[in-house]
Amino acid sequence: MSDPTETPHRELLRSLERFGRAVREASYLLAKQYPCTRGSVSVVRMLDRRGTMQVGDIADTLHVDISVASRQVSTLVTEGYVERAVAGDDRRVRTLRLTPAGQELAARLRADTDRRMAELFADWSPADVVACADMLDRLTGTLEMSARTDADERTGELLLT
Repeated sequence: MSDPTETPHRELLRSLERFGRAVREASYLLAKQYPCTRGSVSVVRMLDRRGTMQVGDIADTLHVDISVASRQVSTLVTEGYVERAVAGDDRRVRTLRLTPAGQELAARLRADTDRRMAELFADWSPADVVACADMLDRLTGTLEMSARTDADERTGELLLT
């Protein structure tokens, strides 16, 4: 800790705030290289990893309102990177998938991100990179569990009033 009067939790919070700002800035700079927004880059990368998804699943994964995810998807559809399709077993269900242009964009994003990460962490050992990823996954799990618990408590309060 840089300040002996600070608690470890406050130091963690400060580090998380700095980390969040750095991630947002890096995401912004990455997205500027492509013909889409930072949010759209996230959707393209997600569809690249998962194949097909519904807009509600995208919203849940990104932790955004469904209207936000729907706008991002609509923009990507208009730009020709994503297409909507009817699910074969239930014609009411619409799924989303990358078009060939979207797959090309995703491949460029993947290659550029891999190259950039290799440059950024060139002086880290592979073991340090894996340890950092494990710790970030643990941190994310803790924060997600807390968010779910808080949301459940708020829902319970609403039901009681």
